[in-house]
Amino acid sequence: MATTNGSKTTPARSGRGEKNRPALSRWFGQGIVMRCWKNENTHGTFWTIQVAKRYKVDQDGEWKETTTFSDLEALTVSEALRIGWAFIEDQKQSLRDEVREQADRESKS
Repeated sequence: MATTNGSKTTPARSGRGEKNRPALSRWFGQGIVMRCWKNENTHGTFWTIQVAKRYKVDQDGEWKETTTFSDLEALTVSEALRIGWAFIEDQKQSLRDEVREQADRESKS
């Protein structure tokens, strides 16, 4: 995993099970995680951003997630959403660049 500004970033893995993996998963402080999901439907590709907080109920308990945040976590959540939005915009721009390059190659043939 790459580390940036103290948070961990995990890009999507290619291969089996990729459909069920987020395109980006990034951990922030206070147990907050942001995930960007690439989705396909009959209308094409669309993206979603999920922000959650992971916590344990007790020392021996299982991990749970919530999408409710305290006022002290609000700035972390907004930064997570900003980073997710920027990642998605970069992915969409890369796709546009690939389409443009393919069209250029075809027009020169």
